[in-house]
Amino acid sequence: MTVRSMLRSPGLLALLLAALFAFMWQPLSGQTTSAQQDKASSPPVVIKGATVLTVTKGTIPNGTVILKDGKVAAVGTNVETPPGAELVDATGKFVTPGLIDEHSHIASDSTNEGGTTVSSMTNILDVLDPTDIDIYRDLAGGVTVASVFHGSANPIGGTNTIIKLRWGKTRPEELIFDAGVPGLKFALGENPKQIRMGG
Repeated sequence: MTVRSMLRSPGLLALLLAALFAFMWQPLSGQTTSAQQDKASSPPVVIKGATVLTVTKGTIPNGTVILKDGKVAAVGTNVETPPGAELVDATGKFVTPGLIDEHSHIASDSTNEGGTTVSSMTNILDVLDPTDIDIYRDLAGGVTVASVFHGSANPIGGTNTIIKLRWGKTRPEELIFDAGVPGLKFALGENPKQIRMGG
C-alpha cells in the first residue's frame, strides 16, 4: 500500500491522525512546563510592614501580604509567615492590588482600520504585540490588566481584548485574561468625524 493510497482511505487516514495526535499529546500532557515548575518551586513571598490598601477590606496599617504560587494567599496584620518565605520589608510603603486599565492601546501593532468606517469584523487580538515595551512600563506603574481597544477613527471599531500584563511572553495568546469579556469599540463624535474629514 502506497502513502497516496493510504491518504485516500478515510478510515485509515483518521486512524493515522489519531495516532499522530496521541503521540504528540502524550509527552505534553504528562510533563509540566519549566514555568510551572519554577512557579511551584519558588518560595512564598511575604511583604511586611506596609500600609495595605485592600479595596474590599479598607486600609490595613502595618499589614502583611503573602504571595504563593504567583497569587495573593493572605492579607492582614496577624498573618503567620510560612517557613522558607522570602521576606520583603515594606515599612513606610504602600501596597495596592494591581490596577486595571479599562481603555488602553498598549501592546497593539495597529490601532485603527483605515479601509472602512465600520470595522466590526476586526479583532485587536490579531495585532496584539506581547513584546511591546509598554507592557513592562505599565507593570512598573502597577497596572496588571488592560482592556486593549481599537482607536477612534471608526464609528464602529473591532473587538477589544482583555490582557493580563505578562512581560516576557512571546505569543499574543499568552496575554489573554481568561476572565475578561470582550466588547466592541464605538467612537461617535469628534474623533471619527475629524479623522474622516481630514482634520
